[in-house]
Parts: sequence; C-alpha cells; structure tokens
Amino acid sequence: WVRESYKDLHTSTNTYGATFSQKIGSNLLAWVGYYDEKVQDNRLFDIDQADMSKELRFGAKYVTHSKKDEFTGVYRLNTKDGTYDNYE
Repeated sequence: WVRESYKDLHTSTNTYGATFSQKIGSNLLAWVGYYDEKVQDNRLFDIDQADMSKELRFGAKYVTHSKKDEFTGVYRLNTKDGTYDNYE
C-alpha cells in the first residue's frame, strides 16, 4: 500500500510486485519483474513515466571495470493494454 501526500492532498494505491535478478559476471546485472498497481487518476508525484496498472519489466545494468560509470536500460511492457515504454 502506497500513500502519497503533498500540501494536505493525498492518494492511496495498492501495489503488488515481484522482481527476480541475476548477476552475470562481475559487471552485469539483469532482472525481470511483474507489478500490479491499482492506479488512481489523482497521482501527486509523477516521475515522467507512463502509468501502467499491470506491467512486466525487463532491465539490465552494466558497471564499468573502474566502477566509476554505470549504464541501465529498462523495457516496460503494459500487459493490460499491450503498450510499452523504454528508458535509460
């Protein structure tokens, strides 16, 4: 259950999720997750990503050998509507 509030406004959302990750070598991490969120129309905090009530998410993170830089890519599939979103 997530409760968001700001300036005496609030919204509550039931959220369920599971994520499985696997480290591949010393520099690569891959994961897959499923998320089910009872989205309400009044979202107080928008992180500039598409709202998906049922989502399958694939991702990978690569960390350079020097550990100074990392690169992450995520593919989001809306299993309810068949739409998708990518971000890095």
